[in-house]
Amino acid sequence: MQVLLEQSEDRLILSIPKSLVETSSITPGSLVELSLVDDKIVLAPARRSKYRIEDLMAGVTDENLPEKIDFGPPVGKELL
Repeated sequence: MQVLLEQSEDRLILSIPKSLVETSSITPGSLVELSLVDDKIVLAPARRSKYRIEDLMAGVTDENLPEKIDFGPPVGKELL
């Protein structure tokens, strides 16, 4: 399948045909990775890290917040 690249200031724009989008896991707004493999440009969905701190912290509430533990006074060169 051939597509035409378009120019926009300092970038080239690639339009992905609907038939390819419908058979892939990408959607508008998807983050993708571009790489050069054997002189070919490869586009693939970006790997998302397993956990995001924002997602983890969103689940913390007053009800499930652990109690503070007193470990006693500093005994070494800890930074407080």
